[in-house]
Formats: sequence, C-alpha cells, structure tokens
Amino acid sequence: MTERIEEPTHEQLAAMETYRERVHALYRDVRSWLENDDRFRVDQSPASVLDGLGEYEVDRLRVFAGGECVADFTPIAATVILAEGRVDAIGLVDYAWLNYYEKTPTATTTWTRRDGTVTLHTSPIILGIDRPGWYWTDLRQEDGERFLDHDVLFELFEEISDLEGQPPRPLPGGPPIVPQNARSAEDPRSR
Repeated sequence: MTERIEEPTHEQLAAMETYRERVHALYRDVRSWLENDDRFRVDQSPASVLDGLGEYEVDRLRVFAGGECVADFTPIAATVILAEGRVDAIGLVDYAWLNYYEKTPTATTTWTRRDGTVTLHTSPIILGIDRPGWYWTDLRQEDGERFLDHDVLFELFEEISDLEGQPPRPLPGGPPIVPQNARSAEDPRSR
C-alpha cells in the first residue's frame, strides 16, 4: 500500500469530484439507454483510480448480456492530455477509449512577418467535438471523435464485444433470448 506524502490541494479535490460527477453522468446515460432492453443488466461497483491527482475512488459500471460482461466501463484518469477525463470500455474482443471534452482541443500557429506583425491561426487538433461530453475515440474513424449517445453506444458494444456474432445467452434466472429468425419450424414457440 502506498502512503500519501501530501494531502491533496483544494484544486485537486475539486478536479477529482468533477471527474466523479462526469463519470456518474455517463453511467446514468448508459443505464437510461439500456433500461428498456431486457437483454442487458448493469452492475455498478467502486473502483480505484491512480493518476496525477493521486489515488481516489470512482465507480465502474459493467454491462452484461447473458452471463458475459460485454462492456466494463473502467475509470482511468481525470488528468488526460487534451481531455478532461478518460474511461475505458473493455469488451469480450476489444476495448475502446472514452474521453470527456469540455471544448475542442486546438493548436495555435504564430506567424511573424518581417515587418513585425504577428498573425495567429487556430485550428482543431481533434475533429468531431462540437459540445461538452463523452466521446468515443476510435483512431480508425476518419471523421474524428463520436459523441456518445444511444446509437453510438450500441456501435461501441458491437466493436468491443461483437454482439451480433455472439450466440444468444440467457440472463441468469430468466428465459433464453432467441432471435426471431433463429427459431426452427419444429420449435413450438414459432407456431
């Protein structure tokens, strides 16, 4: 176990709390997007984060389909280069980065002419950021970051857990989930 040499400053404590609030808002969104879909259940539990602010608690959220964890939303850090927080979504076959952006990260180029006049040119470093929130960082996408919403969440599930390729699994204690097109003519449920 590591021992703290210094107590966190007021600014560090505020940054930890802001990160916690943003992560919990992400989890509320995920829960609301899944609440009417009986294929999924969620589990939220404490997790430890160790970053430039120190070590502190932030919950993690796991999404299950059947007995498999198809997305483990693990808090990584409040202190991230170019962003204001990161959560990793770990699935059955891959993982994804979710970054929180308050505003679009930009770069400024300064041109100084011979006559001494200075011109500044600012351009976005990362494309796709148009409002504060959580974005899926997928370096394979040419159009930049994707704001996390209901549709993007399911694209993320497909990417990290290959949901379409997974056989249907029953939820513990519940009936099996069988796609309509998977029922045979001999299956009494298809009559």
